[in-house]
Amino acid sequence: IGGMKSSVKMTQAVNLSITDAGTGLATYRLTVTRTHHGTGSWPDHENNNFTRIVVPATATLTAATLDGEPASPTLSEPAASRTAFGFQIDTLPGTTRTLVATFRVPIDRTLAPTFSWQKQPGVVSDKLTVHYNGRTLIDRDVDRDVSIEL
Repeated sequence: IGGMKSSVKMTQAVNLSITDAGTGLATYRLTVTRTHHGTGSWPDHENNNFTRIVVPATATLTAATLDGEPASPTLSEPAASRTAFGFQIDTLPGTTRTLVATFRVPIDRTLAPTFSWQKQPGVVSDKLTVHYNGRTLIDRDVDRDVSIEL
């Protein structure tokens, strides 16, 4: 959103760690790290980014921080059978911003849990790491949509 030419100077790393302790609730810990490699010289600019996190409608956001400080979503709305949370992550040239969001998700044992990643238009690739109960499922640059069973 309004990133001007700065978006080509951005790298993003996403780490999702899912823990299912068999209690009927899983904990999802999502870390989004955005680094601006620009200098601020025209046409480079602050990178304005709205990150939308879509979770099952039954999920609860239990904590969120941006650069270690408490953060509240700027958006929280139903989206079909899901809930979308939105966070504004604006990054100045030469800086890194880190969003950490933790969710509790009831487990429906009748369904095979899946993880889906949607590549955003204009993004060449993102570094994506997904852990499920300590096992690494994905740890690579992704340049297209990804969907996997957990």
